[in-house]
Amino acid sequence: LNQQFESCEKEKDYEKLLRRIYALKIFDPASGSGNFLIVTFKELCRLEFRIFSALQEINSSKWTLASSGIRANQFYALTIHDFDVQIAQLSMYITEHQMHQELSDIFGEVSPTLPFSNALNIIVANSLHENWQSFLNTGDEEIFIIGNPPYVGSSKQNSEQKNDMKMVLKNYSNYKNLDYVACWFHLGAVFIEQ
Repeated sequence: LNQQFESCEKEKDYEKLLRRIYALKIFDPASGSGNFLIVTFKELCRLEFRIFSALQEINSSKWTLASSGIRANQFYALTIHDFDVQIAQLSMYITEHQMHQELSDIFGEVSPTLPFSNALNIIVANSLHENWQSFLNTGDEEIFIIGNPPYVGSSKQNSEQKNDMKMVLKNYSNYKNLDYVACWFHLGAVFIEQ
């Protein structure tokens, strides 16, 4: 996205990049308390602010009032602990407020953003048991998979993790020798292929 920004020259180039950003889906299949979601949200907003600045230089009469188009419903996350979901949701609310304030600090008066709804796409579930396509309600949109799934060596896995390995990787003869994180790599590869 930053490379595309650097190659923008005309107003339509920047507008095309904004449309791309607003259509993205960001998915963390092992989000924990949502750190990767928060960092991604902030970085997308900061890129959006750079785009707004460039557009104001090109056409100040059209781009006088900035309003963020990045929305919480672009972010999807699965985590196995209810408390982590609550922390991730609260963090998204706080981040939205921080980014709106940052936008106001840069551009002065900005159009108000609607508050996040209670329908954030952050739920309690074991992502190894979920159908990622169904959860994301996939179409032809661009999806980024982010995160840091748990790494647990084959000799350190508990019985539940061993069962997850068997369920996800049963078609591989040597799956028992793999790290637990291989489950996410495999499901990510399957997701990309579909």
